[in-house]
Amino acid sequence: MLDTFRASFTDELAKPSKFDVKISLPGKLSTLLSTETLSYRCEMATLPGRTMETSDLRIYGPSEKMPHRTSYVDITMTFIVTDAMVERQAFDAWLDLINPTANWNIEYKSNYVSDIIITQYDLVGDVSYAVKLYEAYPLVVNQLDLDWSNEALYHKLSVVFTYRYWQNVDYVAPDEQPTDSNSTVGGPSKPQNNSILVQDTIDNQAADYTNQSIGPKF
Repeated sequence: MLDTFRASFTDELAKPSKFDVKISLPGKLSTLLSTETLSYRCEMATLPGRTMETSDLRIYGPSEKMPHRTSYVDITMTFIVTDAMVERQAFDAWLDLINPTANWNIEYKSNYVSDIIITQYDLVGDVSYAVKLYEAYPLVVNQLDLDWSNEALYHKLSVVFTYRYWQNVDYVAPDEQPTDSNSTVGGPSKPQNNSILVQDTIDNQAADYTNQSIGPKF
C-alpha cells in the first residue's frame, strides 16, 4: 500500500517558496517604489481562492444549492521593510491617495487601483501557475510592532489587498478565443508547452508596468 502511494507521485511537489509578485503602484505613486523592488520585498503572499455563492432551491424532497454569483476573498501579503521605511511610506501614500486625510474625499476608483500578478515557479524556475488580480488596492495596512527585546528582528509589513476578481493568466474566455477553422468545439486545444504560453502572457501583460522585472528565478 505504501509503495503504491509513493508510486502515485511521479512529479516533483510544488514548493510554496517558489513565487514572485508584481505590484505596480498607481499613477504618480509609481515613483515611490518600483515594481521590481516590491517584488523582491514580498516575503509572503497567497494564491487566491474562489467561492460560489448559492441559494437553496426547494421544490420537492431535498433542497438543492444553485449558484448565483462568485465571491472572492481578500488576500494578505507580507513585505520586508528596509531601514529607510520606504515600503511603509509607499503603502501609506497609496491609502492616502484613496482617501486623503487633507479633505477625506474618496478618489475615483480608476485612479487608485492596480493589477497584481502572482506567479508560481517550478523547481527549475519555469512558470507553472500564475494569476492576475484585477482592480486591486490595499484595504488594510497593518501596524508595525516595536520591541526592545530582540535586535535581530526586522519589520514585516502585512498588507491586506482587495480586488474585483482574479483570472488565470493563460486563460482565454470563449468569446475572446481567435477563430480557427481547424479548432474543435470549445476553442483551440491547449499547447503542450504550457510554461512558454504562460511566460509569454505574463511578459505581455506586465509591459505597462514601470521598472518591471520578471522577478527572481529559482
